[in-house]
Amino acid sequence: TLQLDPVGGGTTTIAAGAPGYGAAPAVTVMVSKPPITLNIGSYVGGGLQVNGAGALGEAGHGGVTVRVSSTNPALLKVARLATDPGTSFVDIAVPDGTTGFSFYVQGQPGATGTATLSATSPLFADGTATIDVNPVRLELVGLPATTTTLAANIPFQVYTEVQYNTGCPACWTTQVVSAGAGPLTVTLTSSDLAVAGLTTATQTTTSPVTVSIPVDHYEPVDTLQLDPVGGGTTTIAAGA
Repeated sequence: TLQLDPVGGGTTTIAAGAPGYGAAPAVTVMVSKPPITLNIGSYVGGGLQVNGAGALGEAGHGGVTVRVSSTNPALLKVARLATDPGTSFVDIAVPDGTTGFSFYVQGQPGATGTATLSATSPLFADGTATIDVNPVRLELVGLPATTTTLAANIPFQVYTEVQYNTGCPACWTTQVVSAGAGPLTVTLTSSDLAVAGLTTATQTTTSPVTVSIPVDHYEPVDTLQLDPVGGGTTTIAAGA
């Protein structure tokens, strides 16, 4: 039995000959590589991370390794798991009979710009995706504009957010802290402690207080509360 065994992308010519016979008409065969596709959001914040997924174009590959790489590790790094600090690339084993794989991309703290992610494996055509590393901010959520000195302590939160459309000043959404930048320590202050203090599980009616946002979270595990103690106006601020 004769068989053609395709091993790589490209074009080959198959020819046959024997003594005393005219040569068989040659046959040109084009062998294409199945694609790798990447499915990931178009943006990530500096110091934040998002989950990405990929898929091989065919499942009967015998077991392969896919390398997912960043073209610019100063802007964007890649991690295998949510708790892994990012590197310039990761190698992911994909068992025979399966096509899917997953990874994380991490924007580098303080960085903004555009980077390209690539996924490569010898039996497959390369897959690519372009990702923007966008500005980040902290947002205070749940603080009222007014309250009274007799009100109970008021729970509130602080979120990590990314600007998902850099042309839109109001376009922000939550995104989790990366393993390369976290856990993130956030310092909160009340400008007038005689008006209101801040309370956590371990810090009572004081300013400043600190809380930690764990890796792969966008808010602290610790509870934050505003404790109104006197009439007047105070400004609550958060920084990291």
